[in-house]
Amino acid sequence: MTVMRDTTFAAGFWMLFSPILVEGAFMVFAAMFREKIRAEGREEGRAEVREEGRAEGVAEGVVKGHTEADAAWREWNARRLAAEADARPFSEPPPDFRNGSPGNDK
Repeated sequence: MTVMRDTTFAAGFWMLFSPILVEGAFMVFAAMFREKIRAEGREEGRAEVREEGRAEGVAEGVVKGHTEADAAWREWNARRLAAEADARPFSEPPPDFRNGSPGNDK
């Protein structure tokens, strides 16, 4: 009789609480899965932003390089024209003159 009473009590307990436990476990695993998906999405977003930042940095570097090169050429040309106007010899190499030949600034 005691076994029957204990079994009935256990069956009643599990019939009442098992749906709640299953639902709770489902909610925990769903939350873990959502967080995993969000983390992957954030990482993909970070990679995109990094790539965009690199592209912007390269573009800014190119513009800055061109600006600096143009300024160097303007300064060199101003010195050349000033020497020419004063009838002085001008032997300064152009800004892109590197390693004994022009254009080897790579």
